[in-house]
Amino acid sequence: MMRIGTGVRVVAALTGVLLVTAGCAATDGNKAQALEWGSCPPPAASTTTAPVVVDPGQQCAKITVPVDYSHPGADTLALTVSRLRTSKPGERLGDLIIGQGGPGEPGLDLPSEGLTTLPAAVRDHFDLYGLDYRGMANSSPIQCGIDESDRQALVGVPYPAPDGDISADIARAHRIAEACLQHGGTVLPHVTTANIARDIDRFRIALGDDKISYTGVSYGTYVGAVYVSLFPDHADRVLLNSVDPPGGVRDGIENKGLAVDQAFPWFARWAAERDGDYHLGSTADEVRSATLAASRALNTTPLTVGDHTLTGNALLLGVQSLLEQPQYFPLMAGLISGAAARNLPAAALSGLPVARVFPDNFVSSQDAVLCGDTAWPTDPAQYAAAVTDNLRRYPLTGGSPADIWPCAFWSKPLEPPVAISSTGPAKVLLVNNTGDPSTTYAGAQAMRNALGSRSALITVEGVGHGVPITGDCVGRTVENYFLTDALPPDTRCG
Repeated sequence: MMRIGTGVRVVAALTGVLLVTAGCAATDGNKAQALEWGSCPPPAASTTTAPVVVDPGQQCAKITVPVDYSHPGADTLALTVSRLRTSKPGERLGDLIIGQGGPGEPGLDLPSEGLTTLPAAVRDHFDLYGLDYRGMANSSPIQCGIDESDRQALVGVPYPAPDGDISADIARAHRIAEACLQHGGTVLPHVTTANIARDIDRFRIALGDDKISYTGVSYGTYVGAVYVSLFPDHADRVLLNSVDPPGGVRDGIENKGLAVDQAFPWFARWAAERDGDYHLGSTADEVRSATLAASRALNTTPLTVGDHTLTGNALLLGVQSLLEQPQYFPLMAGLISGAAARNLPAAALSGLPVARVFPDNFVSSQDAVLCGDTAWPTDPAQYAAAVTDNLRRYPLTGGSPADIWPCAFWSKPLEPPVAISSTGPAKVLLVNNTGDPSTTYAGAQAMRNALGSRSALITVEGVGHGVPITGDCVGRTVENYFLTDALPPDTRCG
């Protein structure tokens, strides 16, 4: 999740960007739309990864969906969807939609990415499909006209001041909410997870499928859980990797402190074994103490690194980002060690979130989902008190998980959150690391409990966000599930 802040520059003529067809009758939800497959648009910018290398066989099309499903005959919007057909059509078992994380990230090129991230048996037996969710990237993108200074990564995740004050975050949240209220357009309140799930079902109908398979990582897991709750009879095989809790993205944000606290010891033990290289301490506790000490020192006296300023909050944000994968541990250890010694090369921050400015569409659509899914507290004093408690309990995240978002000043959601249901075929396979710094293992367990006997959980004793599903234990379990359509029992790997 990210967040933003300061004066708003209005983006002109949003109606042309939204691609809303006013007054056009929506397509009958029970009738398949004709999909005209052709070339795909260039890869959209991602906030988290390098652009995907698009397979030449990937094709794209557009489908039309209602802006408001409670008034399906009114305005519509266009979604861009993609496909990559199996190289072994004679062995095809079905269609698999790959859902993206975020919210706010593009997903159109995920079928091409799936060629390297999915087990070979899954690639061979399923046609792969992707889409940019409504309001995002190439699917009627929304723009709130948020000032660039409010789209910097360091303010994208709201951190209190070193003394715990959140006045600047309150002002920033207010500005963004006001910008979206004034300039977000008519689609913005309908950019919600429930409507994204309804869009996926329209995609299923357009494909002519009675049932559709689905996989997603991070926020994509919540989309999948909502889909199987709204359309249980149309869900085939469903794999949710690195799982959001059943309360959705807001609960995931609030769980971030616990998630980082449980993931950091994996790094700390690794760094302690290399104290001769990084000088952060010879025990995990000493590494943790050194990291927090460096953060406190930088919040008192920031360090100029190239064109950027490294504060203690920026260091913590970098640590959280680098905890995502264990191969980043050497970079993280070097960052903390250099920060503690106040000696970092000019390029040290170039690949970290502190150096990024996020696109308006990413920030606008992310906030639309966060604020449209769930009603948030409206009293800033409630956030201030929560930040104080969260900072005491989870200092590695600096109080950020409890800080205020624009949702405090947003319009009321148009519908209540979708209740995750345990009713439906036993089709949902979950997988989560015990040391996931973004989607805590406790959240995966909560989702497993909410889905009940229709689900199973692969517990992986490891660290990182996004479990590789091509390895021995996890890969075998996932492959067998997709090939046999038989949900395994709860499994432990690693």
